Amino acid sequence: MNTKVLTFLILSFTSAAFSEDFKTLNGKQYKDATVSRVEPDGIVLIRKSGVAKVYFTDLPKDVQVRFGYDPEKATAYSASQAANYAAYQKQQEEAAQRQREEVVAKNKAILGEQKPHGTARPLRSASGGRRHLAATDW
Repeated sequence: MNTKVLTFLILSFTSAAFSEDFKTLNGKQYKDATVSRVEPDGIVLIRKSGVAKVYFTDLPKDVQVRFGYDPEKATAYSASQAANYAAYQKQQEEAAQRQREEVVAKNKAILGEQKPHGTARPLRSASGGRRHLAATDW
């Protein structure tokens, strides 16, 4: 149990020790941020308020050099990510369309099992005899 607590404390202090401030070229600041991962087009930062991705094009040259920014790799990576996202969106749209079509088919099947509105139904009259009521009598 003590080793778990000690490990947790070490990791907590380690992450706090590596927290730093980042400032973009347009002046936006990310205080007490920890770099979660480095991607070809930017860095992912973890802060108390959440996770943010900051693109290298928005960061000063010294930060770009520090994290190994390569504009060509970044462009290829961004294009790949955009293509993957477009494929994902298309897949989601196709799945939603299939689901809509299934619902329509189920509704048609349910309606096909029901009696049409124009079908007459036998009713008993006040005198006890049967009479037919057409759908237009409703």
